[in-house]
Amino acid sequence: MIEGRRVLWAALQERGLEAIQSQANFVTVGLGQPGEQMFERLLRRGVIVRPLSGYGLANHIRITV
Repeated sequence: MIEGRRVLWAALQERGLEAIQSQANFVTVGLGQPGEQMFERLLRRGVIVRPLSGYGLANHIRITV
């Protein structure tokens, strides 16, 4: 999990996204657009992430590693 989280974080950073490092089994990503919209787009492709608007982070999603 630790290595997967590190690789994911680095890949998101390389793409210019605001990836917040954590010690948990997920990475929080700032998108610059509503997280709910990205959640819906990814869900249609079979990718499940979690929008974080309920936590006051309307433009972020959580990606579990």
